[in-house]
Amino acid sequence: MAQPESTYPSTFSEWNAAFLSYENVISSNSDELKLEATIKLGGQLHRAPKHLLLLTVPILVRILEDLPGASGPLQEAAACCLKRVICDNEDHELATLVCEPRTVASLVSILSRSDGRCQKYLIKCLWGAACNALGVISSHVDFIRPVAEAGVIPLYAELLRGTEQLGWEIAEDVFCVLAVVEANAVEIVQHLVRILREDNAEARAAAADVLWDLSSYKHSISVIHNSGAIPILVQLLGDQNTDVRENVSGAIAQLSYRGVNRSALADAGAIPCLIEMLQDESEELRDNAGESLMNFAEDPIHHERLSEAFAMPAFQNMQERMVHIRAADHHMVRSLRHMSIEQLTRDPVLD
Repeated sequence: MAQPESTYPSTFSEWNAAFLSYENVISSNSDELKLEATIKLGGQLHRAPKHLLLLTVPILVRILEDLPGASGPLQEAAACCLKRVICDNEDHELATLVCEPRTVASLVSILSRSDGRCQKYLIKCLWGAACNALGVISSHVDFIRPVAEAGVIPLYAELLRGTEQLGWEIAEDVFCVLAVVEANAVEIVQHLVRILREDNAEARAAAADVLWDLSSYKHSISVIHNSGAIPILVQLLGDQNTDVRENVSGAIAQLSYRGVNRSALADAGAIPCLIEMLQDESEELRDNAGESLMNFAEDPIHHERLSEAFAMPAFQNMQERMVHIRAADHHMVRSLRHMSIEQLTRDPVLD
């Protein structure tokens, strides 16, 4: 959005006067004046004092919440300003304000009613909020539980139901951090299972992708098993959408490393589906299916059920690849064991 030339306040009192002037304009009934003032604000935000940025965020959110239908110029200008506040600042206090569930809830709600550039700005706002949230949480692990208890998990689950890939990535990043706490993982997986049952193929693919990530968490494996997700995942191996099948097969491959999950997968009918996938056109599907079947083949309980797969070239290729990968991993471990502490910590630049 093009910004008109503006002179910047230079003193504390001038900035306060400028903010009060903006606040008065926003309280008026003139959309034209509101738009002009908001555009001017956008050009001054990068120099504004922090205390005024903290006061500005709620005003911008209120402008967006008043969105009647399709987003207009005023809402677009407000979204642009909000994006600049959220994405161009790394201040801890601003990050905390932006990550408040009330703010996130408003942004998610407004996103579904916006369009055009306004919608793109809001997606970037949510991305910035997520990055700030992850930064705050990563810096202070004690924040994970309060953040979840404040109700953000359902809000980010809504992003998975959206149509924007960036929204899915935002939710995935947040969920992967929050799921470090087992109680959060339980709630997250419950939302993902509900989405997997819905008609939205893109949302199903996004939810399966998050489950794929969470399947690598030690405590999340039992959480996923107990959630009833496994029969749904097996059913979705036959989904018409390739992205759904690829992400679901990836999650199943990860889950198949645990015996209790292999039994649940076999009981749900996964093995015949995975054998059939060895002939799929998608290389990723073939690889994921082959990885799962390798885990079943090495399990005495399920070995005999894979007789059909043993003669298939795709399965034989996967066996050879897994042998090479495991041999390389074993060699790396042995090499590291023989390296001295001095070798591991030596800086080659200083040699």
